[in-house]
Amino acid sequence: MMDDNTENAFKMILDIDADVLENLAAERAATAVMVEKLESKFADRGLKFTAPFYGAMPVQAFGYLDGLRFYFRFRHNQARLKLGPYDVEIEELKALREKENLIQSLEKLEQSYLDEEISQNDYEMSKRLLDHKTSYAGATEEEETQFSPTRIAKIASTSGPEHEGQDNSYNGFLNNDEAFEIFSTLVAELKDVPEDQQLSEMDRIWLYEGLDASKAYFEAQQEMWRKKFEGKTEDEMWAILDEIQK
Repeated sequence: MMDDNTENAFKMILDIDADVLENLAAERAATAVMVEKLESKFADRGLKFTAPFYGAMPVQAFGYLDGLRFYFRFRHNQARLKLGPYDVEIEELKALREKENLIQSLEKLEQSYLDEEISQNDYEMSKRLLDHKTSYAGATEEEETQFSPTRIAKIASTSGPEHEGQDNSYNGFLNNDEAFEIFSTLVAELKDVPEDQQLSEMDRIWLYEGLDASKAYFEAQQEMWRKKFEGKTEDEMWAILDEIQK
């Protein structure tokens, strides 16, 4: 599944022949038909896609449902559908943080090139991509993913040894039939989120305190999980993760 930005990036970096581009166009047309079917199925709930399914690892989609914005994400056999209002404060903070992150990435890239850690070709290709991202970071409502969800549904991962016999075929990629089925299931399973849980601690720290603070929090969480899993078998670790995802 490919959107305009992704396709343009491929065109910019790779020499894609006409047959490949024709196949991409056919895939996008098929996705548009599937999206129309979903919008028709949930017309009574006002479903409208503003950015249809695109990408892989993650597959994403944006739009409106039940009068709220939605964000769909599928990666590593885990799908989520989040609904919430458009919060101007959060959106402005997110746009600011995204630009800060991209500026830091550009600075690190420049230093890596000066230190001769990467080739000129790698530098130029990476810089074009980062410049492109910087130009539209936080530019449109459809591209925003950070908002406070008031309702959320989740299909937990089905990978792992204790899940033998279940379908592990997705693994970050979705065809149109799979996307239709998973999205429909998520809509049916939407649940209200308590107000104090509508913004994760990680997101709150990143938005209000910045990237360095969020990195410190992430590292502390990693250490906590390392201790929690220490000495556990693989089955026991999966059991812990399954319990968290319920």
